[in-house]
This record gives sequence, structure tokens and C-alpha cells, in this order.
Amino acid sequence: MSVIQSALDADAKPIPSGLDPVVPTEPTTQAMALDHFHQTFFLKLPAPGVDGFYQFEFRARGQVCGGDFQRYTAYSLYIGNP
Repeated sequence: MSVIQSALDADAKPIPSGLDPVVPTEPTTQAMALDHFHQTFFLKLPAPGVDGFYQFEFRARGQVCGGDFQRYTAYSLYIGNP
């Protein structure tokens, strides 16, 4: 049974939690771009091919005012077909 079919059948046959992810993923490192006008950083990622919950982790480090800084945040987000 395909991953997509399993997801479509999840209401009738729930997918057990705590198992390895159905769709394997690989962590990647991306460089964020600076929006000079808004003075913010942004990252545009391609749309995933499979509906599901995705884990995002952001790590930033740099220098400002003569000192070093590090920031970290993480969150999960459900991404589904529009």
C-alpha cells in the first residue's frame, strides 16, 4: 500500500504512532537570505510531495556589535494538499 493511500485510509485504519516515519527524510542545510528593506531573513523551500507533519529546526549564528550570537527554534507543521 502506498504512503498516500495509507494517509487517505487513516480515518478507517489509524496509522500507529511511535514508529519510524512512513516517509524517510534527510536533514539539509540552507542559507537564509536577507531582505534589506524589511531587515529580516527568509528562506523559501520547495513544497513537499507528501502530506504530513514536518519538523523544522532553525539555527542561526553570527556577529553583531562586536559579539557572537546563536539562536535556535524548532516547530512541527502539518502541510497538506491545497
